[in-house]
Amino acid sequence: MGSAVLLATLSTLGCSLGAPPWPGEPGQTSGELAGDEGSADGASQGTSPIGIDCEPGAEGCPCPSDGRCDDGLTCESGMCVLALGVCGDGVLDDAEECDHGSSNADDAMCKADCTQQVCGDGSVGPAEACDDGDDDDDVCTSECALPTCGDGELDDGEECDDGNDDDTDECLSTCLVARCGDGVVHDGYEACDDANINDNDECPNTCGQLQCGDGIVNDQTEECDDGNDDDNDGCTQTCACRLTFEDEAHTSGWGLTGDWGLYTQAPPTIQSSPVPFATQGQVFGTDGNRATPYPGAHAEVSTATTTSFIIPETLRFRSWHVDEGGSVPDPGTPGGSAFGGEPPPPEDLYYDTKRILVSVDAGATWSPLVDCAHGPNKTLSFCLRREPPRDEDDWNDIEIDTMEFAGVPGQLRFEYDTIDDLYHFEQGWFIDDINALDCP
Repeated sequence: MGSAVLLATLSTLGCSLGAPPWPGEPGQTSGELAGDEGSADGASQGTSPIGIDCEPGAEGCPCPSDGRCDDGLTCESGMCVLALGVCGDGVLDDAEECDHGSSNADDAMCKADCTQQVCGDGSVGPAEACDDGDDDDDVCTSECALPTCGDGELDDGEECDDGNDDDTDECLSTCLVARCGDGVVHDGYEACDDANINDNDECPNTCGQLQCGDGIVNDQTEECDDGNDDDNDGCTQTCACRLTFEDEAHTSGWGLTGDWGLYTQAPPTIQSSPVPFATQGQVFGTDGNRATPYPGAHAEVSTATTTSFIIPETLRFRSWHVDEGGSVPDPGTPGGSAFGGEPPPPEDLYYDTKRILVSVDAGATWSPLVDCAHGPNKTLSFCLRREPPRDEDDWNDIEIDTMEFAGVPGQLRFEYDTIDDLYHFEQGWFIDDINALDCP
């Protein structure tokens, strides 16, 4: 809110609620409010126009005697209000036409006063040969070029003259040689030209289009960019942050129970051979009701709890499972396809069921993102019965909406419950390439 609006609002509230006047107003003794004692810095503590105790220097309160308000505030008309952005901070505010931060200058595309460089403003910009501040075709034309520019002859003061007004070739229409930073995109030479020094926007300082793998993070399209094609270092070839589980350090500090851990293959069963994960490499998961020596079996109730990270808007990972899924047909559809025509199990016996939960209070409470037995999201692929054979590269790409928790530190918990120790074909549940981590 602007200071004028804030002042008007507070003034209106003060009148309507009959609050005492501010120091210096008619009827008020200078330096004190009735019934209040002076503060140590010489300013007096009083009440705001809405009747709340008000410490000089705080937002919406009188300025201290030295005029210095609390951090983030500025003194305007005797009151401490939020400080608005300033020209040169690199943030475009309502009152600014542009703001390129430290690259603001009167000879740049964004001038020192945060106005756009235009021909006729009296400042010679990157693509101008001159600028005398008028629109007369005198010593400097209305196009900010020398009078001889465009005749095809190289005259004094011209860097080039190709006799045309094409700004996208090697010579600008102002008879300056095209260069990166002049704000004009030159065909065959540049992919972009935004005339600023910000290397992390859509156009780098080299005027070449940012591409994944160039080592420069494009804030609009990339989560990371480490300049290599190694998919196992936390930043993938598609410039996305992913936890690949290729290193034991990737689960360092995680709380693991049961058989959760790192695997390079799904275990053998009495019906099938092991399935090496040749494409994905080492992955994270649990072998479910398998027990060593394979193909032994046991009942498992286990969890995997991550360390804290910033929750993304969408949780993404790859999933591979061979088990009974953990969900049953909806009421009214006994013997549905999820159980191959078999009757559903008794109430609450959702064999090989899975849950994913999130906590944003250091594990004090947990909210379900997925509950294969009862919902939400009980129709996700890993909640459905899947029998062998399953190819090693047949992974499901999972996306779960986590917008409700996004942007704050939190943890994930993966839960697996086999319900019993009976087995025929189960090989467990495995995940990989999870985006729930802080970028390297």
